[in-house]
Amino acid sequence: MNNNPNNSIKSIKIDKILVEKLDIIIYRKDNEIKYLSESLNKLLSLNNEKDKIIKDLNNKLSDNSKIIESLENNINVKKEEIQKLKNELENKINPSNNSDKSGKIMCVNFISNDNKIAFAIPCYDTNTFAEVEEKLYQEYPEYRETNNNFIIQDKQILRFKTIYENNIKSGKPVMLVKPS
Repeated sequence: MNNNPNNSIKSIKIDKILVEKLDIIIYRKDNEIKYLSESLNKLLSLNNEKDKIIKDLNNKLSDNSKIIESLENNINVKKEEIQKLKNELENKINPSNNSDKSGKIMCVNFISNDNKIAFAIPCYDTNTFAEVEEKLYQEYPEYRETNNNFIIQDKQILRFKTIYENNIKSGKPVMLVKPS
């Protein structure tokens, strides 16, 4: 070993410089750790907020799913009611022919040349015009006593052809022409 006091002083100075440099490095590393720790805490906080938002959105989605399910149930109930009412209407329109519901439901609108009739009769386009005419006479029996003609768009209607074959469209007026 060398007991030279100069070497010892040099060694102490070098150790002191090394300690100062190490202190600076430690200080920097401490600051870096502090910054990383704060960043991590911020990220964890953001992650927690996002988790909360996701949870809230999942709750809302669940609530909306329940609302949608309820609305779908209401729609199904309404569809059933509509079908039931449709069936009842079909039975009222054509009670004698309930087994044959192959036609399109429509309405024949009658008006008369003497302006005493303005009446709509629901029917199928597969009904003969004579069947619909009979329903008109049930409402206006006084017209049964005359030989009436029926005209739509300047064409005479043939009684024993169907509504479809006579080209009668729902809502279009059928003129009852009572002889003078």
